[in-house]
Amino acid sequence: MGPGTTAIAAHETSPGSDAALLALLFAPGTRPSAKALAELAERDGAFMLSHVPAGDPGWVEALLTGLTFELHGLAPGQAEPARPVAHRYGLPSGWWEPRLEAVTVRPGPHLAAGRAMLPVVRGCIALGAALAALPGVEAAVWLPARVAMGAEYFRGIAADWLGGGAFPALGLTALGDASDGGLQTHGLAFFLGRELHVARWPDASGEALARLALRAVHALIESGPEAVPTRLTGPDGEALALAVDGHIVRLRRLD
Repeated sequence: MGPGTTAIAAHETSPGSDAALLALLFAPGTRPSAKALAELAERDGAFMLSHVPAGDPGWVEALLTGLTFELHGLAPGQAEPARPVAHRYGLPSGWWEPRLEAVTVRPGPHLAAGRAMLPVVRGCIALGAALAALPGVEAAVWLPARVAMGAEYFRGIAADWLGGGAFPALGLTALGDASDGGLQTHGLAFFLGRELHVARWPDASGEALARLALRAVHALIESGPEAVPTRLTGPDGEALALAVDGHIVRLRRLD
């Protein structure tokens, strides 16, 4: 079920890159400058540049819905470091593009402690979706889950979620095969401190397990880390039970 690990070549780490949540991967020579981002902000209207350092330091601060984010790796400076990727959505199997150049999005310093809070994540995704419309963007990487997404796929899940749809579990988290034949999330712990394990039952298809997992991830994100539900109704009316087991939430079908 889960795609194999893909290694993306790393560059020397630049200041602040460890706090980044999202990376936009541009074709060589197409990374935007501060001026290009200012023009994008004027056209888009959803964000503004709240701080542009003098010279060409390679980063700016953006303001969106009252929250500040830093964009690093801008032209003409050095690209941000690319990161290892373990999962791919909206990209060909085996995708690996070490030639691409990264621009990262990270919460401003005052948001660092709350970087996993949904308003901060939603702001980051909204800003990233605006950047993903720029020429040259080939992929977006959600760094906490090491998920790479095609640019159009990323913009699609961002628009759906920000428009009131379900949490984009296949993007901000990932699904992979568990050793017991079930499924397990990767990256949900960033939000909740726990991953989700979905037990396999006789004759269950991978597609059926995935549907249950996506439904459960959405419910867990809505409930938050302190209020894990014990019962859940699946997408086809299934009765489901959830139980916390250390750093894992275990889901099984009751009927």
